[in-house]
Amino acid sequence: MRRRPSFLDLAIPMFRWLALVFGVFLCSVLGASVLRAVEFTIELKASAAKEGGGTATYPVIKEGAPRLVLVSSAKHPVKIQWTVRRTGKTTAKDVLVHFFAVRIDKPNQAQVPKLNKNVVAESAFTMDFKVEDKAEGELTFAAPRAGVYLLRLELKNSGGKGGAEPFAALDLSVR
Repeated sequence: MRRRPSFLDLAIPMFRWLALVFGVFLCSVLGASVLRAVEFTIELKASAAKEGGGTATYPVIKEGAPRLVLVSSAKHPVKIQWTVRRTGKTTAKDVLVHFFAVRIDKPNQAQVPKLNKNVVAESAFTMDFKVEDKAEGELTFAAPRAGVYLLRLELKNSGGKGGAEPFAALDLSVR
């Protein structure tokens, strides 16, 4: 004799189906917002005489990877080249493009130090970025003494989603 299906026998498959539909919807919404969050691309290149070079990008190629470390000698020139390109679909007004090189305690240090001391190079300007606009820059400096330095190009007031501002960074180890 067949038993009559209970409420739970009918409800569990329905709840699973609803959870699946909700999960697909949530992933599509979150995925789209992550894709929309990339409104700029950044390429930061650094090279030291006879020591090679390195490149950092935004968006990052490998999430969570440690920053590339460039090795140099004290008082030897380090050449920085960068490119910022607008990939969003609207104009971004008054975006601050800010590069700095500051001494840090160790390679891949997560906390960005305050820029009130140990800054060896800094450059900044403000620009309106229309769709597909790009800005490029070049800077050469020499670290005065041995240590580890953070080389960072960041954008402020870029309209990043959730307050996140794009940046690219490298470490410089001066011996």
